[in-house]
Amino acid sequence: MNRLNEYRGITYPKILQHKIILKLWKKFMCSHEKHLLDEVSSLEEHYLYCDVCGLEIHIERITKDKK
Repeated sequence: MNRLNEYRGITYPKILQHKIILKLWKKFMCSHEKHLLDEVSSLEEHYLYCDVCGLEIHIERITKDKK
């Protein structure tokens, strides 16, 4: 199985898109590395984007150490 497929379709519930929730989320959750991530995919790029604080997590490749 292609591990990049694990990052397809990532989003969060629309109920969290209200301005007051986003403001509170940024203060209490993003500051503790808990983000509201959406997948962004195009021919050139594939990344996760936090709609609250703007964090981008670029997905180029995933490797697994063989031990």
